[in-house]
Amino acid sequence: MVSIQALRPSDRPRGLSFHPRLARILETFYTVLSVCYLYDVTISNFGNPAHIEAAPWTLDISVTVQGAVGTIVQCFFAYRVWKLSRSIIWPTLAWIGSATRLALAITISVLNLQTHNIVVFSKKDNWVVVSSLAMSLSVDFLNVASLTWYLSGRKSDFVQCVFSSKIG
Repeated sequence: MVSIQALRPSDRPRGLSFHPRLARILETFYTVLSVCYLYDVTISNFGNPAHIEAAPWTLDISVTVQGAVGTIVQCFFAYRVWKLSRSIIWPTLAWIGSATRLALAITISVLNLQTHNIVVFSKKDNWVVVSSLAMSLSVDFLNVASLTWYLSGRKSDFVQCVFSSKIG
């Protein structure tokens, strides 16, 4: 998605020109953190079952980074809804939900950094993970439903044009 948006910069105002670059940098950072975590678990601590429950800092920080990437993408699609609809209501809800999602991702990282144990974290603070996933799903659904609604009204003219040119 980030690459597709980078190919069409003419659609974005100057204020959103950072979107593809920032998202790519954060996704690269996320990938590096994930590889470091996997290397730590599978190579450095191979055969050490006690280490599987440990939560290294790379795993904790990767949650926040991925939350930031998701928030950027969701806010961009909320911006597209705003441009299509000319109404600020649905995009504002999406922006608030995206900010809440980012706050929950940061909360997950902070709480997991304090416990240093995935099992303890999942028993004690599982509500934060569920809330973050629910918020992400809600904002994605709101963006998709809004885009579908507003784009479906524009589709009829395009479909008539295409069909009439192929038939006639």
